[in-house]
Parts: sequence; structure tokens; C-alpha cells
Amino acid sequence: APTHNDPLRGNKGQVYEGGIRVPFVMRWLGRLPEGKVYDEPVCSIDVFPTAAALAGAKVPSDRKIDGVNLMPYLLGEKPGAPHERLFWRTGGGAAWAVSEGRYKLLKMTETGPELYDLQADIGEAKNIASEKPDVARRLLKAHDDWNAELVPPIFESLQGGQQKKKQSKAKGKAIQ
Repeated sequence: APTHNDPLRGNKGQVYEGGIRVPFVMRWLGRLPEGKVYDEPVCSIDVFPTAAALAGAKVPSDRKIDGVNLMPYLLGEKPGAPHERLFWRTGGGAAWAVSEGRYKLLKMTETGPELYDLQADIGEAKNIASEKPDVARRLLKAHDDWNAELVPPIFESLQGGQQKKKQSKAKGKAIQ
């Protein structure tokens, strides 16, 4: 399949690693070291604050900006990871994920959230939620707190719409 991303599970539009992990390349001759690989997770939300900082512009102060300026990290001026956690949601919020260090909690189906140790299981094959309930609870709370700050989704993916249609038919109220 054109969106297959072995050894990662899932594909485009999903919150498994195969759907969210993509190459991110930056080049700035004479400023960024050539050929350097930066292993900490970054996200598209970082493009705006990074570009604003490079242009000398201020980011709005009247709202929370989730992204960070990546330059201090890429230049080695700031140690550690740019984000304590990263979050995703899709399908009108039906599918979501939160990643923190080696752990990632996600919900893709009607079943409970799934927890994976990405250092030991990059293919997200073994759900360890029952083995690490404290980690699952902490990440679920982080997700719920983050999600409460967001505006409701203004669109649904096809997958999310199909799930709602099935649920409504099961209740005897088909939505067309």
C-alpha cells in the first residue's frame, strides 16, 4: 500500500506511529550542522514558533501556542526534548494519542485506550495498558486536560463519520 510504513503500525490518518511519524527535514547552510540527525520528537506545531523566532516576530500572547522554537535545541543551546508530551486527535476526536518519553497512549477503536512502550515496541504490537495502569492513567489524564482546552472539531474524517453512522443505526436513528 502507498501509505504502508513498516515496521511502524498503521497508516495515514491514524494515530499509530505509521500515521504520525514522518521525516522532518530542516536545512540552513552555515547555521545548522549538515548531516546531523536530531532524535527527539518534534511536530508540525513547531514550524510557526520556529519561523516566527527566525524572522524576529513575536508569537501571539493572547492564546496558548503549543509549538516551540526548535532552533535552541537543534543548535545544542538547550538540552533535552522540546516537548514533555505530544498530542494528536482525528476523526472528530474519535481517535487520539498522547506520547510522553518512551510511552504512548492511544485510542483508535471502541475498546479502551492502548498503551505502548515505543522504545521496546516501535511497531505497537503489545498493548501494555494492563501491565502499566499508572502510566495509562497519567497519560489519559494528560489527554483529557489537553482535549478540554481545545475547540470542538469542525470536521470528521470518513472513519469517524462511519463510526457515528453505525452507532446511530444501532440506536434506530440513521444519520445520512
